[in-house]
Amino acid sequence: MEFKGQIQEDEFHHPYKPYSIQLEFMRALYNAIENKKIGIFESPTGTGKSLSLLCASLTWLEKKGDLHMETDEAEERTSDSGSSKHAIPDWVIMQDQELQVDQAKSAHAYLEKRLEGVREKNRKEKFIQENSFRLQKDARKRATPADITNSSTTPLAKSSKIAPATDESLEEFVVSNDISLQDESEESAHALQKGYSSKVMDLLHRLLPEDEKLPTVQKIYFSSRTHSQLRQFVQEVQKLDTSKISTPIRVVSLASRKNLCINPKVQKLSPTSAVNEKCIELQGTSEKCPYMKDDTRIWDFRDEVLAEVMDIEDMVGLGQKMHVCPYYGAREAVNSSQIVTLPYPLLLQESARNSLNLPLKDNICIIDEAHNIIDAICSMHSSSISYKQVSMAEFQLEQYLNRFSKRLNGTNKMHVRQLMKVVGELKKFLEKNIKQNSTNRVLLISSMFVSQSSDQVNLHHLIEYLSVSKLARKVDGYSKFLSRSKENVLDEESHESEIKKREAKGNSEQEDKYTPVLMQLESFLSAIANPSPEGKLFYEAQDSSNAFLKYMLLDPSKHFQSLTDQCRSVTLAGGTMSPLDDFIELLFSESKSRIDEFSCGHIVPKENVLTLLLSKGPSQVPYEFSYQNRTREDLTRELGRTLVNFTSLVPDGVVVFFPSFSYLQFITDVWKNDGILERLQKKKPVFVESKDHSEKTLKLFDEYSEMVEAGHGGLLFCVIGGRLSEGINFSDRLGRAVVVVGMPFPNAHDIEWQTKVAYVEEKVRSKGRNAKQAAQLFYENTCLRAVNQSIGRAIRHQRDYACILLLDHRYNRPSIRSKLPGWLQEHLEVPSQFGHAIRQVSMFFRTKRQTKE
Repeated sequence: MEFKGQIQEDEFHHPYKPYSIQLEFMRALYNAIENKKIGIFESPTGTGKSLSLLCASLTWLEKKGDLHMETDEAEERTSDSGSSKHAIPDWVIMQDQELQVDQAKSAHAYLEKRLEGVREKNRKEKFIQENSFRLQKDARKRATPADITNSSTTPLAKSSKIAPATDESLEEFVVSNDISLQDESEESAHALQKGYSSKVMDLLHRLLPEDEKLPTVQKIYFSSRTHSQLRQFVQEVQKLDTSKISTPIRVVSLASRKNLCINPKVQKLSPTSAVNEKCIELQGTSEKCPYMKDDTRIWDFRDEVLAEVMDIEDMVGLGQKMHVCPYYGAREAVNSSQIVTLPYPLLLQESARNSLNLPLKDNICIIDEAHNIIDAICSMHSSSISYKQVSMAEFQLEQYLNRFSKRLNGTNKMHVRQLMKVVGELKKFLEKNIKQNSTNRVLLISSMFVSQSSDQVNLHHLIEYLSVSKLARKVDGYSKFLSRSKENVLDEESHESEIKKREAKGNSEQEDKYTPVLMQLESFLSAIANPSPEGKLFYEAQDSSNAFLKYMLLDPSKHFQSLTDQCRSVTLAGGTMSPLDDFIELLFSESKSRIDEFSCGHIVPKENVLTLLLSKGPSQVPYEFSYQNRTREDLTRELGRTLVNFTSLVPDGVVVFFPSFSYLQFITDVWKNDGILERLQKKKPVFVESKDHSEKTLKLFDEYSEMVEAGHGGLLFCVIGGRLSEGINFSDRLGRAVVVVGMPFPNAHDIEWQTKVAYVEEKVRSKGRNAKQAAQLFYENTCLRAVNQSIGRAIRHQRDYACILLLDHRYNRPSIRSKLPGWLQEHLEVPSQFGHAIRQVSMFFRTKRQTKE
């Protein structure tokens, strides 16, 4: 279908007057959806990307979707019939189309009438609540001091307290003796695949009463990496100008059980897989989950979600108020929602989509923050396990079998012992390689299992047993139980040598024995039992006492193809998507004709950005922070002097990005000895990112922010690809200068990188193209995409301003420079002398200071 006419500005329902680049963006996206394209949209942060994505897609849905989908489906059916031997008369075809549209209109009218009833109820409740508060306030004003005293000492209601949890019975850790792998019915297998128990499948999929049937509508799937980003998107929906939209927008936010569960006994479990399994297990018990007992309340919850735009926190609060499970209630709302927000894992994994029963056909898919989507998909389908984890798994399985052997039937004991054989083989393999100081390498799966006993184990059958029996959760649960109760179920004499061995390795934390690892083991075994042709298994040494086995997916295209094949349109959006060459090759090599690219400039005025590429330092030492050069003493000192000079000129916060954690550590160690770090600290307080990606990093950022906002300035050292290079905004005073030291090229000697490159070369070579050229392109693009993402942390809105310094002469190579963001290329200057750069930076901030005054 061709696009006719141009959508006008006021038709996009934008809450503000859009900038010209926003209007271009929205029209381009509208056309991409209309023409069933795969869109790759780049819009720098601060340009209103989220609102543009929302307005354009929702406008298309309003104008072309919903009722039009039923018409298209009718046309498809009648077209198929018309091509048969006995063609259907035209009048029958037209009547069928009219009937489909009438039925759709009727269903939509019923839905809107039902939801308007909910909205009216909520408006009345809100009115009563507000007036009740006002009356109480007036009453307090009229009350005498004695009344107030008496009322304050009389509790109005008893505060609700959750009774303290009692110790779990050991019964819950015992594997059921009624497990059957061979005779499992087709219905039960289907229920297992969907993530429901068979009873809940009956509950959710039985024929609904006539008044409970709601229409399935065409929808927009909006996905991003984090729940906070999705929450921000829902807030953008709430800003929309809906005065000209015929019906209120219906939105539902999907999330994992961990995020939506309100059952205290389940929600407290860890990891997420334990929450999932406990939830499903509860559905099959006679007690059931108290939040899933009444299906009519689930439908009431669904109607509330569809009637008002809510984020995840709103739904959790509603679920607690209504005593209804938000997780299953949200799933019930999917079919009638126009917008479904969900995190990456729920959209990009086929198993998750199947579990949620998400329809893809003819729907619109928008993936935001998509610059890392290749790594995200590969990571979801990869798995690893360490020698220490394997050792713990062996220890936990042994103690489990010792404790419950008499309560397990022969089949269960056989499978537990088979798993122990597999774990024993993995442990022997890793011990041997650690002892021999083996180098990192690609493995054949068969090389890990060499003994005759392991040949007798059917790994696929064992994986099926683990899935059905929930053995991993039960063993992990029992280990946690022992950790809490300090119960010692092991015979001390028989395990004395094991304990001494652990102590010799410095494993002083007793709780290590009880760290849940069986689920990690199950994940790893599942990966190697069903390896993809696009995946590889690696051995990676960590240190003298530990090593990893890692299965890694190399090519995400097949896992992404179901989206592009079934959805009407798929759009990948981000603030920094470029460079795109290898991106397209790895994800869309079979769909290049469908690709629409769009990249817009920045809304920030040119005078608000100063971008300098420095080839030399103050002593004329050439800047080339290559792997071979970067530890040179003269270069490290030159870098230190450069930062000392610039931090004297830049107000507030300065963010410096280094190519790796190891180099950042090296630099700070050298500067401590040279006194350079002390000189920098006299200019601004210095903060250094650590490799620990936990709360420690966020705490560091908070401390840096507080220091800058307090007027003391700050110098933040962080790493490209680290926690602070993505998702953290260095807007305004937090990032008046962004300095990029060197280029973060992947380690060419890393076995994983070498395998990735070899795969890219093989894929390109099979199509008759230049493999070496493709590998070089892949190498450069991986580096520049990371650089561009880090640079994008600065300028965040139209009135923001900052200086960007690129410290490496290689950025001036045409092949590299062309891969920088378009808006940045326009501003890029290359001073011939270091002194010229100092003067430009000084003038830039002097002008900004004068303008502000």
